This record gives sequence, C-alpha cells and structure tokens, in this order.
Amino acid sequence: MSLSSSHGSENQYLMTLLNTYEPRYSSLFHNNPDGMFCCTIDTALVEVNSSLTRFCGYNRSELLHRCLTELILPECQDNLANVLTAVKQGAVKRFHVGLLHKNGEQLYAEMTAIPIIINKKVVGIHGIIRDVTNELRIQQSAEKAKFYDPLTKLPNRILLYRHLQQAILKHNPDRILAVMVLDLDRFKVINDTLGRDFGDQLLCQIAERMRAELTSSDFIARLAGNEFVIVIKRNSEVELEQFCQTLQQEIAAPMEISGHRFAITASGGICRLSDSEPEVDALIRCASIALYQAKQGSRGSLVYYTPEFGLHTMRSIQLESALKDALAKSQFLLHYQPQIDLDSGRIIGVEALVRWNHPELGMVPPLEFIPAAERTGMIVPLGEWILTAACQQFRVWLDQGCTLSRLSVNISVTQFNQSNFCEQVLSILEETGLDPGYLELEITESQLLNVEAVINKIQKLRARGVKIAIDDFGTGYSPLSHLRQIAIDTLKIDKGFIEEITTNNRDRVIVKTIINMARLMQLNLIAKGVETSEQLHFLNQHSLREVQGYYFSPPLPNYELEKLLVKV
Repeated sequence: MSLSSSHGSENQYLMTLLNTYEPRYSSLFHNNPDGMFCCTIDTALVEVNSSLTRFCGYNRSELLHRCLTELILPECQDNLANVLTAVKQGAVKRFHVGLLHKNGEQLYAEMTAIPIIINKKVVGIHGIIRDVTNELRIQQSAEKAKFYDPLTKLPNRILLYRHLQQAILKHNPDRILAVMVLDLDRFKVINDTLGRDFGDQLLCQIAERMRAELTSSDFIARLAGNEFVIVIKRNSEVELEQFCQTLQQEIAAPMEISGHRFAITASGGICRLSDSEPEVDALIRCASIALYQAKQGSRGSLVYYTPEFGLHTMRSIQLESALKDALAKSQFLLHYQPQIDLDSGRIIGVEALVRWNHPELGMVPPLEFIPAAERTGMIVPLGEWILTAACQQFRVWLDQGCTLSRLSVNISVTQFNQSNFCEQVLSILEETGLDPGYLELEITESQLLNVEAVINKIQKLRARGVKIAIDDFGTGYSPLSHLRQIAIDTLKIDKGFIEEITTNNRDRVIVKTIINMARLMQLNLIAKGVETSEQLHFLNQHSLREVQGYYFSPPLPNYELEKLLVKV
C-alpha cells in the first residue's frame, strides 16, 4: 500500500538521520549479507539493502512503498505486534517470522528488531533479517521423518500412540472409540513375486484409498510393513460396521500398477475401548489379536475382539516357538495322497503332504503350522526337508517295483523365490537318485505374477525334465494370458470348485470351462477334493481322467500307502 502523508515527516527525518551517519555505518547497512531495513515505529519502510530485496523478490522502490507488516504471513502477525510493542518501549527483540515472497512462496527468517532512540525517544526501528528457510525446511523434514512414514506419508507409530492416548483421555462414553488393525492379504506373495517397487506402489495406493474414507475425527497410521491402524470414532455400532464394510470394499476395488490389473483384500481386527483396558498398548494388542483370528479365515475377513481370543493367540505363540526345534527333533513326517487314473483305476501318482506330530500338542493341523512357518521364516528349511524326504521315499518305492509315475510336491512362494531354488531342486534329485521326470512341483497362481522371473526358473527345471503344476487353479490373481507365456504341464482344479459341483451351477460352468481349456492347451488336469460319487460322476461325464480326494483315500503315511498300492 502507499505510505500516508502522515508518515512523510517521519520518513524524511529518518532518511536525514541515516544520511548523517558516518560512511562506515552506511557500508555495514548496504553490504551486509543479511537483509537490513529501517522503518518508522508504524513499520513504514524507509530504507532497505540489496540483500533484503533479493530475499523477498521486490525491488527497492517497491519496498519503500510498503509497510513491514505487509510482508509478514498472516499467522505471524499477532506475534509481530507483540514484538513491536516491546521494541517501541526500547527492547531489542530476536524472533522467528514467516514472510511472503513476491512470487507467493513462503519464506522464514530470524529477525532482530532494534529500536532507534533519539533523545530517549524511540523514533524508528532497525531490522536485521537472516534467511533460515532452508534450515527450517531441513528441521521440518527431520521432524516429519520422526513422525511420518516416508513411503505412504501417513503418521507412524509415535504419532499413533500420541493421538490414541489423547483419544482415550477425551473419550465420550456415549460414543464408540475403536481401533482397527488392517493387514493386506497375501501382500508378501505379491511383494516377493513382483518386487519391492511394485509393493511400495501398492501400499501407497491403498493408503490413499483408506485416507479418502476417513472422517475428520478418524486417524490412520502405518504400523509396519503392510499393517495399518485406524482410530475410529462413531456414534453407533451401525455406523462403525458401515465404515468398516465401506473401507474394505474400497480397498478391494480393482487397481492397476505397472501394467498389472488385480484386486487385493485386507483382513481386519477391531477392538472397542469398551472391550479392552483403557490403555494404548492394550487396545492395539487386542485389535492385533482379532486380526490374527481374521487371518485364520477367508481373505477379507473382519473380526471383533473378544477376551477368548487370548487363548488362541497363546497357542500361536506356542506353535511358533516349537517350530524352531521341530525340524531338528524330527517331528515332521510326510503323508501321501493317491492320484487316481479313472480309466484304469490305478494309482498313478501321489502328492506329498507334510504333517507335524508334536510330543505334547499331538498332530498339529497344517492350516495352523504352515502359516506359522511362513511368519517365522521356517518355511524355507521345512520346504527343503519335504522335497528331500519325498524324493527319497519315492525312490525307495520305485526300487521296490512300484509303477507310480508322478511325485507331486507343493512349493511355497518364499521357497520358490529363493535365488538358488533351481540349483537346490536339482541337487536334491541328484543326491536321492530320483529321475527328474518323476517330480512335479506344484506352485500357486500368485507365483505367476512376475512372469519374467518365473519363466527363467520354470524353463531351467523343465529343461532337466521336472514337471510344473499350477495348484488350486482358478483361485489366484494370475490372468489367463500368463498361461500362454509360461510352459506348464498340469492344472489342478481347486477343491472349492469341486465341493458344490453338483448343486452350484456357476461351479459346474467353471469346472467345465477349465476342462475344455486344458484339453485345448494339451495340459494334464487333476481334480482335487473329490469326496462323493456324485462329484465323481460329473467329472467322468466331462472326461476328466485324473482325480484325488477322500472318496478314494485320505493322505496316508508311507507304510499305509504301500498296503494300498499292493491291494490295487
């Protein structure tokens, strides 16, 4: 704004004052690397140096038609007013202030305000402005790094604990306060298969989707890896459930990253403040226990915490601890499920399935210990033991004159992604003396996502005679186009499609489609989970020739299978 005429005499007086100063002061003022100014007690600028003009983007004449207050950010005006009041009373003040550059950029400075006193009267202000913009931004970045996740930009554990502590203290008992811990299903598979860069992009997209669903009273943080925590405040149980359902639907909506289009689900555990001790750690721990229960169910499950869950969690901890010694103590054993050729009625192959016989816990179900092995990293040495033991046993049967033609062994994603996986398989075959042509490795559709990496390994193994099967076909993320690119030998129809094949028309259509596709692509096809004569009749009608399931035999220990082989 233009200076008012009332300022004229003050300006002239100060300018005269400046001009009468000795040359050394003038040199100090105009050549100082810090910005310097002289203004009236009403902040009308009377003189500025070139450092200040460079700092704020205005030329000298533009600044001399402004008041100092016009350069200061609105949020700093109150503090500036307090400082000026003190300076007008003769005090020297140093403080931090935000300024606005001519181009609109926000700048930050350390300002020193010194009163100009003539005859014991404050007649103006000398100011020194030191640019601290970069220093402050570095400090802010450091603060942000301390409290925010660098990948997703979400708050981290530290801010989560602070926010949740305040939420508990200020909680209105008439409302619902809940903590939700979310975990992306099969994220490790995707991350291991498609790489960390892909996984990072996925996490950022999911974080944005979740943030978009929050209200102003909600709070979200990334706890670790693919685990997120949301602090939720709602007026009723209905509102809470609606929010959770909407959130999971948004997460599960299809997305595209680096040319890959797929959908991912999230499992969640929720704990209300009313179901837990009123402490941050207790709330998060209980929500995590509920999440663990959700992960035991189908993908995308949501479970509310109840005190009984603590017992299940203790068992999980017990299993994970016991797993570390189970291999060394020879507690694992293999069972073999026969694969039947319907034309001849013969057992043509077996699938090796691991079992755990714990001395105190008894037979631990695979659905319990396989996920525990994945979590603890034991899945790799366990997988190596399974492959070795199965090849050894199969070689014994061949030496005894059995006419089996196939040994199927499941390979976990983690094991398959080991850099030395192919060398390990070929080394085991050489050590056990088993011809590679008998071995069929079962991998899941999820392992086909990173086509380039999978092709190299499969080509290397198939070149030596090892066969490759896609297990649980139809349940994974892999598009059908991957079957054109990757040479495989066998498709195994997931038992979930077989279970309701006689009552569910959609399952019938899916199975018939897979049968026709396998025939056209000249792939071997096996139906898993055949348990009834009605299921068998349907498969026979549609010319599916190889099956396995409890209708014929459950998985058997080696000595029981040998009896069955003799009988057949």
